[in-house]
Amino acid sequence: MKNLYKIFALIVLVSLSACNSASATPTTTPVPTKIIPTPTPTEAPMVLALKFAQKFTPTKCPDGSPTGAFCLNVSGTANDPVLGEVTMARVAVLNFAGEKDKNQCVPASTDGTLTIGSDTITYTAPGVFCPKTSIATYAYQVTGGTGAYANATGAGTIDVPPASSSSTGVENWSGTLTK
Repeated sequence: MKNLYKIFALIVLVSLSACNSASATPTTTPVPTKIIPTPTPTEAPMVLALKFAQKFTPTKCPDGSPTGAFCLNVSGTANDPVLGEVTMARVAVLNFAGEKDKNQCVPASTDGTLTIGSDTITYTAPGVFCPKTSIATYAYQVTGGTGAYANATGAGTIDVPPASSSSTGVENWSGTLTK
């Protein structure tokens, strides 16, 4: 590649000297000494469509949670034809003392991990919980990961319909994930 640049520079010099042969002054053209690698293309986003069977239990709220918040440890599993078994673990913070929206829903948030094999994906998700319907909706944002997902990105929604019992339910994830 370096020789190609030298040949190109020589052709340019000869061409320039032919243009003004009466007063041609030899000049030098800088030859690049460093080849800059082309960035590797990133993978296309994968569509996530996961339905987790979940279990939940009340827990102590994490430090920094709003006063009067109610918190849950939530865990579950889902199976995906591409990813295989995916496990989820998160803490949901329901801020009953927070400002209600027009539907009387309260602010909520959740942070956690998805585990695929021995690799993890971390995420954070602000949202709302509606006491009248017992439905929670979050907007997740991937914040990092480990292993194959160390540079993961992605975003989407987590929809949690009313629970099946006092400690079980489902949640539906839809969105994207890029390794």
